[in-house]
Amino acid sequence: MTTPEPFLSSETYRAREAEAMDAIGVRAIQAFSPITFAAVGMPTRALTERGLQRYVDNLFVGKAIAYWTERFAVSEHEAKLVQDACALAEELTGERFGRSIRPVFTTVKSLELYRLVTSLAQAVGRPLRILEIGPGSGYVGLYLGLAGHQCLLMDNAEGYYLWQNRLFRRAFGDHFVETVETGRAPERYLDGGATIVHLPWWDFVELFEAEKLPAIDLVIAEDMLGEMDRIGLRYTLRLSSRLLRGGSPGLFAYVSPGMQFVSKVKDIHTEFCRAGFHNVRGQDFWLYAAPDTEFFRYGEGEKLRISPTPGLEQVSPSAPVPGPGSRTLDVRDVIDLPRDLTTHDYRFLEATGVEHPFGPRRG
Repeated sequence: MTTPEPFLSSETYRAREAEAMDAIGVRAIQAFSPITFAAVGMPTRALTERGLQRYVDNLFVGKAIAYWTERFAVSEHEAKLVQDACALAEELTGERFGRSIRPVFTTVKSLELYRLVTSLAQAVGRPLRILEIGPGSGYVGLYLGLAGHQCLLMDNAEGYYLWQNRLFRRAFGDHFVETVETGRAPERYLDGGATIVHLPWWDFVELFEAEKLPAIDLVIAEDMLGEMDRIGLRYTLRLSSRLLRGGSPGLFAYVSPGMQFVSKVKDIHTEFCRAGFHNVRGQDFWLYAAPDTEFFRYGEGEKLRISPTPGLEQVSPSAPVPGPGSRTLDVRDVIDLPRDLTTHDYRFLEATGVEHPFGPRRG
């Protein structure tokens, strides 16, 4: 008889959150409330286990169409990553939700940040210890963990957090640590060799008072910096600066700010500068060096650096990550989406007249 996997229940999550919030001030709670999701009507909680299926994949129509119509190129290595992630999600969703889902959009989109991190790791010559803020559906963390990096992941949206818990537990088994259940002290689990350490928002907001902070090489935050409460953004950047000092490369990286509902890119840049960071890449993607790190000297005040930074010339979210095979493939030849494996969003958008790459109008 197979022992059931110890997935985190919504009841346990909410009980721990309620207990923690009794000791947290109003401003900290406001700072890490998912205010943009609330403003646009995006649900962040699921009333049942099956309701978590809406966090498995996200369809952002414009970007999704571009990946398949503009011949997005992937390496054989990346193709296998996406195919394996889809297979894992299909198996897990079939078991947990009674219906298999193939997450074709988010798995492909996650390759951009995977490429950026991989090229940064190559620049310093070793695997990295990474803090990811707002992992969403979790596939960036999945790819990075499989590549040998260590990841500390924090999300403030319950639905995404619970889906991440299931994805990472299935993928990494005992090398995944759920601190909602074990208690905080993420540095202890990272130092102990865990691949993925999962940290809830209420423990993240208390890290500034921790006796010992985890040492981090790289912070990533994709599609969310423009969505954060401004105080939450300021806290995150200042805490990240402390976590990164002494790390290598000691950078905070992102490609997209997400919905710029709270902060525009220029506002985000201003907050990085106020937190003491120097910009060392400010075109196509964003790299900020924390004080007392090796690349900090290549930035200057509040200036944006457009030219490549010495030592980071090959860093890019665009170049496919090579693997054993040398071929480059069209993403359309790598993955398809049978209609019985779609999320409800794909079918609903068709009913609104929106065309997407996997709809019946696909030519």
